[in-house]
Amino acid sequence: MPEVVSNTTPLLSFIKLNRLDILKKVYKEIFISEAVYHELEKGKYKYYRNISNESWIKIVKVKNKSLIKQLEKDLDKGVAEAIALSIEISANLLLIDGKTWKKKKSSRKRH
Repeated sequence: MPEVVSNTTPLLSFIKLNRLDILKKVYKEIFISEAVYHELEKGKYKYYRNISNESWIKIVKVKNKSLIKQLEKDLDKGVAEAIALSIEISANLLLIDGKTWKKKKSSRKRH
């Protein structure tokens, strides 16, 4: 089974639809960073799903702090940690939303 890492938005989208079961069926196991977990927890007042109770979603502490710091120059902490985690575990797939990249790209153009 391929190693899959997810950022916040893809998971949150399935949580909003109450269909995390689809991700579980397709991927069997998904890894998320602690920052992604905390972002999901921060938004729990609206669409709560206790991710820590999902045994197939693995919350992992990212070890490469220097890579995270470098990525955070252009990206938010959750995205930076998701990318770093995908590199650390040699993930086959990174679930991430396109809006993140467009938003960051357009904000760099204005500087």
